[in-house]
Amino acid sequence: MKSEILDNYLKAAEDFVTAANAVNPEKLLTASVEGDWPGAYVIHHMADFEIHFSHRFLRILTEDNPIIDSYDESLYVDLLNYQARDVDSSLAAILATRKLIHAILSKSDEAVLDRPARHSEKGNIMLQNILQSSIGHIKNHTQQLLQATA
Repeated sequence: MKSEILDNYLKAAEDFVTAANAVNPEKLLTASVEGDWPGAYVIHHMADFEIHFSHRFLRILTEDNPIIDSYDESLYVDLLNYQARDVDSSLAAILATRKLIHAILSKSDEAVLDRPARHSEKGNIMLQNILQSSIGHIKNHTQQLLQATA
């Protein structure tokens, strides 16, 4: 079970990066629908949240039942300067972060998936729940990226 989850975890990031690299760079800067994020913003969001997810994984691996906070993504666009960030750096961060966490978890015992945490909104969770959430998160944003750049 662990290897399947980890394979899906890494593949989802590879699929996102492949989709992003297939887009004409000029299309990344404008939203196809008024009010939606441009593709570049989706990429930067994913880079930021990969860092958040990795932080959660590391805390669950190293602390006993840590509290995992949620984040307000609406603050990130302006405060983290999405309009001026480099897409290639964000894509590299996404893939590097996923590869690092994949390597760490691949060397861990199967029981690591059951390590507990307390999410500030969802309550009691396990590492595998965060893994599944991160897989779903990037898959959803892959679709958002494709729609934003269509």
